Amino acid sequence: MVEEPRWRALAQRVRALGFAGLPAYLAARYQDGCSLAEVAAELGTSTWTVAVAMNACGVAREPAPEARGRSRRARIDRHLAARVAALGFADVGAWLADRHARRGWSIPRLAGELGVGRRVVTRVLAERQVTRTG
Repeated sequence: MVEEPRWRALAQRVRALGFAGLPAYLAARYQDGCSLAEVAAELGTSTWTVAVAMNACGVAREPAPEARGRSRRARIDRHLAARVAALGFADVGAWLADRHARRGWSIPRLAGELGVGRRVVTRVLAERQVTRTG
């Protein structure tokens, strides 16, 4: 598949990004929660081309609504990780342990510090099973 001329340029781009080949790159980026549009932007191509390449490489995709939700969550999680790192924490779990469990900050206050909605904070608290200690 990668030997075809139409995929050669994409294969060269992904090797420059440090991947063994186009199938490995597409699978890894999709697994990381990147949308087709984000992958297309990284490769300098269209979303249609990325979708065709994923099909040709055998990379299974979720139905569009689920994929959009997964992509949105991944983008938010990257934002959270960057924000808590800027605040001096190793990860979101450490930030939650300090702000919510130890200091007893409310969900609106947590959301305000991170610049996200309360639903995002509620989701992250549930995923990490963080509860107040005092």
